[in-house]
Amino acid sequence: MNMALFTRSVRLPADLEAVFDFHRDPRNLDHVQPPGAQVLEADLPAMLESNSICSLKVKVPFGIQQWKIQVDELSLDQDSGHAVMVDRALESPFAHWVHRHEFQQQGADTIMRDEVEFQPPGGVLAWLLVLPAYLMLLLLFTFRHYKTARYFSMQQGDVQ
Repeated sequence: MNMALFTRSVRLPADLEAVFDFHRDPRNLDHVQPPGAQVLEADLPAMLESNSICSLKVKVPFGIQQWKIQVDELSLDQDSGHAVMVDRALESPFAHWVHRHEFQQQGADTIMRDEVEFQPPGGVLAWLLVLPAYLMLLLLFTFRHYKTARYFSMQQGDVQ
């Protein structure tokens, strides 16, 4: 089965380094975690680096999920105004999961683009779960982007 691809972008009222550092700090997961998804256990580094491993046990409305991800790529290039973070699931509810975060400075703001390449579980029947998984990702990332934009707006004292 081919991999499904989900993408979503948001403009954040902050510079590239601030947005990149926010995403490198695992404590900020609390700022963007949607209601109904409670982190029960977490084994996280103080700051994400290349090859960092993060383990999470998350209670969601339909059960408990175990996630173990590895940061495969982490780069910030101030000269080009571009940064990338790529994490890959070693263990997750998905048969395949690679999450690429791209950050691009645009004036005083940063455009953040999330791209998730995924395959639901289920072997040959996985294609039946692509649409529900895509809708779940749409809700999750819409919420996370809203909360991230709100966080940076509050940092600037410009809450909308």
